[in-house]
This record gives sequence, structure tokens and C-alpha cells, in this order.
Amino acid sequence: MSREVDVFIHFLFLAGAILCWLSNRRKLNLRYIDYCGLFLMVTFIVDGIAAFIMLTSALDSNLFLYHILTPIQTSLILMIYYHVINNQIYKRMALWLIPASVIVSLSISFTIQPFNDNNTYSILIKHVIVIISTLTYFFELISTTPYSKIYLQPIFWISVGLLFHSSLNVLMEGFSNYLGTYSEPKYSVVYILYSLSNYCLFLLIGTGLIMPNIKSVIHESEFHSK
Repeated sequence: MSREVDVFIHFLFLAGAILCWLSNRRKLNLRYIDYCGLFLMVTFIVDGIAAFIMLTSALDSNLFLYHILTPIQTSLILMIYYHVINNQIYKRMALWLIPASVIVSLSISFTIQPFNDNNTYSILIKHVIVIISTLTYFFELISTTPYSKIYLQPIFWISVGLLFHSSLNVLMEGFSNYLGTYSEPKYSVVYILYSLSNYCLFLLIGTGLIMPNIKSVIHESEFHSK
């Protein structure tokens, strides 16, 4: 897959998810939806600048942008689940992890992985936080929720997308290091998988953002039955 095709498909799915957010955020009226929209918008802006640099060779590297984007994305994802998960231990952990992740990411950027290098460690930290957050949400959903039709909740699809994306990226990080060292011609397979994980992430987030909030639907039906 050429870089131009990848960029086009990437922004097609990303822009589609943003349009879903813009068209439904007032109707959903949920705090975590606002943070999800901010996540998409920040990603769109930074990825747009990075794509411009990559396609025009305006600068030697665009990697410095992701040293900035990664802690922002981590903070926004933590705020999404802060407003979704009821567990007080997680809530306290999320508020602590936001400044901690920013400090750790900046420390890594100024030391072992400078701004002109790929910020692998910060990205892995982000994915681990995402996996913990989404699994905590699913555990709470299974163990405590009294609602049916969970597939109509926006956060369900958002969580599926984030969990799939982060899990695959953690696995691919190990494979990319191996293939980059021992099998350079096959490294393109990892690049394609990275791209597919991004497409799936934006597709699933967009799917979630067009779903109604099942809690309000259930509450209405319970109210009328009473």
C-alpha cells in the first residue's frame, strides 16, 4: 500500500468519525462523548500536520509531533473512562495517571528517546493504560450493569475499538522490532496491520457515536411501565 493511499483511507475513516461526533454530540449530551470528540479532533490535527510533512518532505521528520500527541491522547482517554467507570479506585487512579503520564512521556522524550526518534515507550504506556481502562469498563459492565442491548451504548463500541487497537499495537510492536532486525522485507506487513488497526479504531468509534444511549431508553421504558 502506498503512503498516499494509506493517508487517504486514514483520514476518510477519521473524518467520518468526527462527522458522527459533530452530528450526534448534542443529542447524546454525555461528558465522555465530548472527550471522545476532542480525542478525534486532536488526532486529526496532528495526523494532518504529520501527513503534510511526510508527503512534502517539509522537514526531516514528523516524529516529534507524536511526542506531543501521545500524552494528550492518554489524558483524554483517561478522562473518557473517568466519566464512564463508577469504580472509585479507578477514578482516583485516572486522576493520578493524567499528570504522571505527561511527566513520564516528557521525561522519555528529553532522555532515552529524543523528539527525532519514535517514542515507542510512551506509546506502549498509552496502550497499556487503554487496555487496563477498557477491561475495567467491560468488567464493570458485565458484573454490575442491569441493562440489556449493550451494543446500543456509544461507549461499548468506543471501548471495543480502543481495546482492539491497543492490543494489536502492543503485539505489533514486538513483531516490528523483530522483523526490522531480522526480516526487513516483511516489515511492510506490520505497517499494513498498523494502518488497519487505525482504520478499525475510527470505524468503531464512529459506529459508537451514532448509537443512542441505551440507559436513557431503558429508563424511559421503566418509567412508562410504572
